[in-house]
Amino acid sequence: MKKSKRRKFNPTVIRIIGILLFISTLVGQGQISRRIGAGNLPQAASGGVNGIISQIQVLIAVAMVVMIPKKGIFTSLVMCIVNSLYILVFGVIVSHNPGAAPGVISPLITIVVCTLIHYYSMQSIKAQEELEKQNEDLIETNDVITKEGERLSRIVYNDNLTGLFNKEMFAVKLDELIKSEEKTPFTVVYTEINDFDKIVKSRDNASGDMILTTFAYRLHNFCGNSGTVARIRGARFALIITGQRSRESVSSYISDLNAEVCEPIALGDGLQEITVSSGVTHFPRDGKTSEDLMKNADSAADYAIEKGNGSLYFFS
Repeated sequence: MKKSKRRKFNPTVIRIIGILLFISTLVGQGQISRRIGAGNLPQAASGGVNGIISQIQVLIAVAMVVMIPKKGIFTSLVMCIVNSLYILVFGVIVSHNPGAAPGVISPLITIVVCTLIHYYSMQSIKAQEELEKQNEDLIETNDVITKEGERLSRIVYNDNLTGLFNKEMFAVKLDELIKSEEKTPFTVVYTEINDFDKIVKSRDNASGDMILTTFAYRLHNFCGNSGTVARIRGARFALIITGQRSRESVSSYISDLNAEVCEPIALGDGLQEITVSSGVTHFPRDGKTSEDLMKNADSAADYAIEKGNGSLYFFS
């Protein structure tokens, strides 16, 4: 999360530099007052020099307020007050120069200017901090919305038990392949765990869930992260084999798949043997829409199950 960058100065360093510069101007004013008192410098000539020094003092005070608004105002006000007293004591009383009295006006005006600058600077800083806080709140809200959107997306498009795509999302993936510019042929395979209901009845629902999640993990692992795998319903799953493949190639692929996913599954009371039956459709030969392909793959899988465990049937 990026915050707006505002240049920051070291308050201690700025105040030390400001105080040293201010003291140096007071020393200069003192030397001028002593030379006037000794008669070495005409009062008329001192006016221009004191004017320049006063302007430098104003710049020092204003610079401190601008550079360090929260901590520079106090130091600037103190310097202006000290400057006023210095002019009255040394410039007027000690030097016997009543004409120096108007010089007090400059630090007094500086006090007003610094106060106004400080006030508006603080208002600006406060407004900026509020904007930054609002920006942070908006970013946090956006993160929450994004995470909630992802959660809802998983609910809508992913199977709650296995985490695979659900039937609806599988149809979306098919549509994407069908509508792609390449129009690459692909194969849809529906595969189902045989006699799953009987297995669950002989055990319990928890064992059934363990079988489904293990089977889903193996199926996804075999197809890889780039593969599209889904749970259609119950113990029926689906996957996509991209590219032009012959029946022999598809049969070999599914044979390797079965060897991976049909390994016995460890449950609490031992190993559970499983077998699968699969139905196959091919795009574009067996359907040109996701609906037709899924319907025909479903029919092929039903027929394969009727034929017996471990059967593979190509839709025709």
